[in-house]
Amino acid sequence: MVVYLYVLRSNTVESIPIDTDIDIDMMKAYYHEWASLVPARLVTNHKVNLLMDPENAPERAANIANTFAKAAYAWSREFLNDQECRERILAYSERLGEYFDNETVGMFKSDICRLIQLKDDGGLYVDTDLVLIVDLQEIIPEGVSFVSTISLTWRGPHDPNEMFQALLGVTPNHPLITRSLEKVLEFYDGTNTTLRGLLGGEMRGAQLMRIVYEEFSGGRYMEPGRNTLADGSVAYFFEEHKLKDGGDPEYPSVLSQGGRGNNCDILVVDAERKMAIAYSHVAGKTSECHRSQF
Repeated sequence: MVVYLYVLRSNTVESIPIDTDIDIDMMKAYYHEWASLVPARLVTNHKVNLLMDPENAPERAANIANTFAKAAYAWSREFLNDQECRERILAYSERLGEYFDNETVGMFKSDICRLIQLKDDGGLYVDTDLVLIVDLQEIIPEGVSFVSTISLTWRGPHDPNEMFQALLGVTPNHPLITRSLEKVLEFYDGTNTTLRGLLGGEMRGAQLMRIVYEEFSGGRYMEPGRNTLADGSVAYFFEEHKLKDGGDPEYPSVLSQGGRGNNCDILVVDAERKMAIAYSHVAGKTSECHRSQF
């Protein structure tokens, strides 16, 4: 199988067809630069384009502007509003476009749109309220075709964790994205009653993608770090981590957000590389991590 290696060199992205048997470390040594199977393409969405209308959600707008600034010059950037998401979805499936129109919950509409944004061209999706701590070039490990995050356990020790897809990186036409879109249609069509039951009657993208992953991985749960999939490709998972009060010995350089709420001081961390990637939610006056001064 031939895949593409995306190499960032002197602020220019080169896509090079390579055989998967070629050693990625050898390619990196040759180019002396960061290299990834995931394209240098940054995407996000919101009901309005916050870069053009920041007053709609000022804290998120300031945060996503900072996220876009953390991408190297050669990265492409895409911000879709609801109308643009709708047009892109209709081009994929008129039926799904109708379901998107009828969906009233904004975060579920966003879940659908990000799948469409990543399906054909791949890239890295980042939520507007995910606060990056590192530059984008540091996020995606080499040789992986899929990257996301394992959510904190929120029900009990025997329940599988959801996939926190506020950070989602994939290669073009990745089967996990393709299958997730098929599952979204099954959910709205009502043809998969088991899926509707598992999702509680709502199109919860975090649960849906976890279910798709488990099917694709032969029933295995997500594990932090590298996970080899059935087709031989590699998925990589970060995990959410609650920052400890008074300083966290695991991540001593990361400070508290100084807010109130269940979504404050939740980090996205790479346990394998011992690196804090992001805060899961922005802190601010209107945020789920409330802070009166922003």
